[in-house]
Amino acid sequence: MKKTRLMQCLLFCACLVGGAAQAEDYVVPEDSEAPVLRAGGVDIYPGISLVEKSNDNLFKTNTGTKSSLITVVSPSVLMQAKSGANIYSLAYNADLARYAQSSADNYDDQNLSANAELAFSSRATLTLTPQLKLGHDDRGSTYSLPTATPNRWDNTGLAGSFTYGSKESIGRIQLDADAYSIRYRNNREVTSVLDRDVSDVGGTFYYRASPKVYTFIQLTDTRISYTDPAVTLSGKEQRILLGATWKATAQTSGSFKVGQLRKKFDSAERTGFSGTSWEGSVRWSPREFAYVDWISGRRSAESTGVGDFVLLTSNALNFGYDLSERTSLYLNLAKLDEDFAGTGRLDSTWLYALKAEHNLRKWLVLGAEYSHSVKTSTGFTGASPNYTGNIFALSVRSEL
Repeated sequence: MKKTRLMQCLLFCACLVGGAAQAEDYVVPEDSEAPVLRAGGVDIYPGISLVEKSNDNLFKTNTGTKSSLITVVSPSVLMQAKSGANIYSLAYNADLARYAQSSADNYDDQNLSANAELAFSSRATLTLTPQLKLGHDDRGSTYSLPTATPNRWDNTGLAGSFTYGSKESIGRIQLDADAYSIRYRNNREVTSVLDRDVSDVGGTFYYRASPKVYTFIQLTDTRISYTDPAVTLSGKEQRILLGATWKATAQTSGSFKVGQLRKKFDSAERTGFSGTSWEGSVRWSPREFAYVDWISGRRSAESTGVGDFVLLTSNALNFGYDLSERTSLYLNLAKLDEDFAGTGRLDSTWLYALKAEHNLRKWLVLGAEYSHSVKTSTGFTGASPNYTGNIFALSVRSEL
């Protein structure tokens, strides 16, 4: 069944030559050393990664914890062609995971996407983006009732973006629209209430305040519709954000937007929300070989069993240091707060991670990583959701 769906989507995407990400995500740098095969006017970039990791708390619990070795193989391929100013891409990647001590949690996640960036002129560009994802929710990663196997889902979608104005223009406008559907394939006694359709429409107006600073205003309207008529979580979200993106010097750069988030449910038995939302990241590079990133955001997420929705507030500090041209060290500190609207419950999760990478080639990377997570909760009912977890991973990957 999964192969049939993927073949249908492959033919669909090949005909439309659209995609599920911005065209820039697919463009391979001209100085890339990645392996490339050429067939006519099409460049083909194969890739693969292998991760071997040990997880001592698979289900994120504080009692009856289970550990396992996990092997994840991730093959990928990118096909890219250009016709004049137009760029066409088709990409496939998968994560194939096998659990040594918990085979019920094995998964084969797959993602097929395409991209067409159509340049009508030097100022007007249209991007089309269809995609199909076959994914899963790790057990313990959502708040649905526990199941004997991970919940598996399909996500199909189509997006479009139209931009008028070049990056050098004083003003530039971007109009966006997308729609996708999430359908769960198993554990239907639990997951049928999670099926939903989501659509977004929005626009962003950019103003070039200086050669290195852009300010913008962004408006987005989101419609969320659950397919089960008994579910009362359908509704709308609206966001109005003001922001700026800048590269003031070689040492500082960033992008930040902040504004109002409003969430309203169709059902009167659910409580809406109106408050501040933001998203941004700032990089400071005191030296060419070192940087510090601050990443922060506040947004809403769908309830998966607790509350009307979840208000997520995240903050992270990432430190990077190049020991040499080929070897780098990374330190990550992050905190995620989850406020479950309508319940009084608040969860806080801290993550600490240390990673080292060595480039055998520009496109071939060896890595080792250790992460430690701690979750605490207040205002909960039932069994305590508090837990600690440790993951150690070794990896080798090729980069496009």
